[in-house]
Amino acid sequence: MKRIIVGLFILSSLFMFTSCGHEHDFGEVKIIKIATCTETGLKESKCKTCGEIKTEELNRLEHVYESDNDASTEIGVDVQVCILCGEKRIVEVEELEFKLNTSKKGYIVKGIGTYNKTEVVIPETYRDLPVVEIAYSAFKNNKNIVSVKIPNSVVEISASAFKECVNLVNVELPDSVTIISASLFEGCTSLTSIKISDQVIGIADNAFRGCTSLKEVILNEKTSKLDTIAEYAFYGCTSLEKIILPNSIRVIYSGAFMNCSNLKEAKISKPWEMSVFEGEIFANCTSLKEFKVPEGVTKINGQFEGCISLETLELPNSLEEIGEFKNCDSLKSVSYKGTIEDWNKLSFTCYSEKQLWDIDHFYLLDNNKNLYELTELIVPSTWIYVKQYAFSGIKSLTKVVIPKELGSIFNSAFRGCSNLSEVVFEKNSYLSSINKYAFADCGNLKTIVIPKNTEEVCEGAFENCSNLKIYCEVKSLPKKWSTNWNMSNCPVVWGYGE
Repeated sequence: MKRIIVGLFILSSLFMFTSCGHEHDFGEVKIIKIATCTETGLKESKCKTCGEIKTEELNRLEHVYESDNDASTEIGVDVQVCILCGEKRIVEVEELEFKLNTSKKGYIVKGIGTYNKTEVVIPETYRDLPVVEIAYSAFKNNKNIVSVKIPNSVVEISASAFKECVNLVNVELPDSVTIISASLFEGCTSLTSIKISDQVIGIADNAFRGCTSLKEVILNEKTSKLDTIAEYAFYGCTSLEKIILPNSIRVIYSGAFMNCSNLKEAKISKPWEMSVFEGEIFANCTSLKEFKVPEGVTKINGQFEGCISLETLELPNSLEEIGEFKNCDSLKSVSYKGTIEDWNKLSFTCYSEKQLWDIDHFYLLDNNKNLYELTELIVPSTWIYVKQYAFSGIKSLTKVVIPKELGSIFNSAFRGCSNLSEVVFEKNSYLSSINKYAFADCGNLKTIVIPKNTEEVCEGAFENCSNLKIYCEVKSLPKKWSTNWNMSNCPVVWGYGE
C-alpha cells in the first residue's frame, strides 16, 4: 500500500513541471474576449519563468430578464427582455387582470385574469405604479377564492367586487378604504368574520346581505368613525349573534339588520345623536331580547316588527312619533326617558286600529328624573285631550283620573288596558267626546260614569268590556252618540246622580 501512495506522489509531481524542467508560475490573467449571454469568452495568462501562454474558456453568462411593460399587454403573458443582450422571451404567468385608471397614475384590478390560486393577494404595485382600486364586479361569482388580502395602496373597492364568492372565508380590508360599497360581499355565504377599520365612515346598501355564516362584525366602539349603515346592509346574516355599534353612528336605514334571526344582542354606544333610525331595521330579528333606542331618534314605526323574543325596550325623550309593535308578542316592559307630559305630545299611529302593544310594565320619568311605573294616571289639567293609542295595551295601568278641563278621549286611547279597573271623572267635567274604542278591551273595568256634557260617544267605545256597568248623567241617549257606542250591551243607568 505504501508503494502505491509513493508512486502516485512521484507521478503527480511530474505533471507540475514542464519539459523545460520547472514549475509554471502563471501571472496576471488577461481577458481577451468578454463572455456574453450568447457567446463564451476567453482568458489567458503567461508563465513568468518561461513565457508559455495558457488560454482558458470563460462560461457564457446567464440571461438577466426584466418584464417589458410596454410589450406585456395580454393577460397571463409576460414579455421579458434580457438587460444584457436584448433577447426576448414570453412567459406564461398566473396574473390578475389590471387596467390603468383615468389619471394613468395607478392601476385598477379589473378581474381574476389567469389567477388560479385560492388565496388572492392584491399587490401594492403593478408595472411600477400603485394599485389603487378594485373594479365593479371584479371577482363576482368566483367559486375558487377562499381568502383575500388587500394592501393599503387600494383606496376604493367598487360595488359587487366580491358578490357571491360563496367560498370566501377571510378578508383583510385595508385602513385606506373608507366606504364598504354596495353589495360588496353580498351572498358570500362562507364569510365568517369581518373587521371594519376605524377609517370606514359608511357601509352601503346590501354590503353583507345574505352572508349566512357571518358570526362576527368587529368594530371599535370608541375610535371608529362609522357614521352610516345603509339599507339591508346586513340583511339575512342569520349567524350574526352580536353587534355593538360605535358612538360615531348617526344614520341607520331600513332593513339594515332585518332577518338576522340569531341576533341576540344589539347595542349602540352612546352616539353623538342619531339623525336617521327608520324602517324595518331589526324586523324579524327573532332572537333579540332587549334594545335601547338611542337619543336623537324621532320615530319608531316598524323597526322591531316580528321581533317575537323582544322583552325589554327603552325609548328616548327625543321621540316625536311612535307606531305599533307588530308581532312583538314577548314585549313586556317599556321605559320612556321622558315625563307623562312629554308622552302625550307624541304622535301615535296604529295601522291595525287596535293598540300599540301589549305590555305588563310601562315606566316614565317623574319631575325629579327618576323612573317610575305607571299604575295610576292622573291626567294633567293642562291637557285638552288624550291622544289616540297613547296608553293602549299598558297592563300596569289600574286607575285613570280625568280632570274636568279635558275635552276629548281619542280613538283607542286606553284600549287593551286589561287591568284598568277605575276611571274617575272630576265633577263638572267638560268632556265632550269619547272616541272609537277608547276603552275597548278593558275587561277589568267595573264601572264608569259618563259626564252630562259628553255630546258624543263613538262606535265601540266600550267594546269587550264584559264586566262593565255604565252610568250616564244624561237622562237619555244623545243624538250624536253612535248607535254602536255600546256594542257589548253593557248594562246602562240613565240620569245617574239626579
